[in-house]
Amino acid sequence: MNGEIVTTPPVTSTPSDSPLPQGEGLGVRASHFLRALDRRLLLSGALAILIALGLLVAALFGPPDMRFGAAVGLIGLLVIVQIGVLFIRPPDRSPFGKARAAFAAGDYAAAITMLEAMVAARSDVRALTLLGNSYRQVGRLADSRMQLELAVQIAPKNTFALFGLGRTLLTFGEYEAAADRFGEALAAGAPINIACELGLAEYLAGDEEVAARTLARATRLLTLEAHRAFLVNGLLCVLCEACPGTALTTATTNARRAAADGLAYWQDEAIRHASTPFGAALTALLSEIDRVLNGEATAAPQAAKE
Repeated sequence: MNGEIVTTPPVTSTPSDSPLPQGEGLGVRASHFLRALDRRLLLSGALAILIALGLLVAALFGPPDMRFGAAVGLIGLLVIVQIGVLFIRPPDRSPFGKARAAFAAGDYAAAITMLEAMVAARSDVRALTLLGNSYRQVGRLADSRMQLELAVQIAPKNTFALFGLGRTLLTFGEYEAAADRFGEALAAGAPINIACELGLAEYLAGDEEVAARTLARATRLLTLEAHRAFLVNGLLCVLCEACPGTALTTATTNARRAAADGLAYWQDEAIRHASTPFGAALTALLSEIDRVLNGEATAAPQAAKE
């Protein structure tokens, strides 16, 4: 997911993943879409139309020995075009799209500059959420909280705003409140992947039994990102240490497998928020996971010798 306050009247929000504003006519929407299309896609589309026309002419009026091949080629071209239409999304060249691209590239200062101008003109939930997330990434935590709370006030069921507010509340050490926001995001339809952050917040809040159940559910996901897979299994290692067995062995194996790609993310988070309660707690947790994993690694050869 890795998404302040303006006293303008709240307006109806648009879905956070929608590239187009609501309430516009078909012609305006079409112009937005065409402007967003990459020129290479337009060129490819034009070439596909020309090729399709050539194949159609050959299939209808060409020599008999060419018609079947032309018809097969035309059908194949239509299938390829359909796949492209379904799965190739044109880049979003709107101001929000540019801000989102800057955020994804780690250029938070540029994202903040663009988003502040957008929020000053209109309290759009997407812009408020991304601005709050950008503020969090540069350490402006109070500003982050204000923007995200305003976004949730405007759209209480917006999963992106709820998740972003939960992440910011984590940095303040308000783990129970963060868990509540993550739970609300899941109830509103957020991907089950964020059970990782929910389990983390529950663990840091001291509710280890509930955290273990939440994390166990997350391990069943086949699409869990590397950083989440590492933390979910690492936390389960810590929670299962008191009762070693199959659960600990499985969690240890999965945590080691995900460590190469997933550990660095949480190390960066600990450094970014080093001056916050969450940064200190996360640093301690990563040390504890490392201790359990190394302890398990040394215990296994000893058990085999015995």
